[in-house]
Amino acid sequence: MAVAAQSGLPPGLLPLDRLHLIVAALAATDPLRHHLDPEGVTATGRALIAGLVEALPAAGPSAGTGPIAERLWNRLCPHPPGDAGTLRAFEAAMILLADHELAASTVAARVAASVRADPHAVVASGLGVLSGPLHGGAS
Repeated sequence: MAVAAQSGLPPGLLPLDRLHLIVAALAATDPLRHHLDPEGVTATGRALIAGLVEALPAAGPSAGTGPIAERLWNRLCPHPPGDAGTLRAFEAAMILLADHELAASTVAARVAASVRADPHAVVASGLGVLSGPLHGGAS
């Protein structure tokens, strides 16, 4: 569903712009999205991360089938990572970017979660702020 939802988008659209649509499509098709118990949120979070990555078009000849860092690399970069050290560094960078305290997108996501928004809405809140030119748009 998330791939089909992108069918009318221009091919050169940035991944961040695609992610907004992908989150909405995944939310609309997730029958468990309102299960906010710890196990439900964990399962939804795992599925959401995998779904976000899998729905992005491959940037190179291979979409990758390994760990999440490898699959995301192959959707963002047209060249293979080269070696395991490069993927480990990429994974470390993703972890640091995902949890670095009081970034505006993190605050927005935490506010959404504090009012018990479903995980898709929490991610959508963070992505909305991330897209600003003074935050994620700056990079």
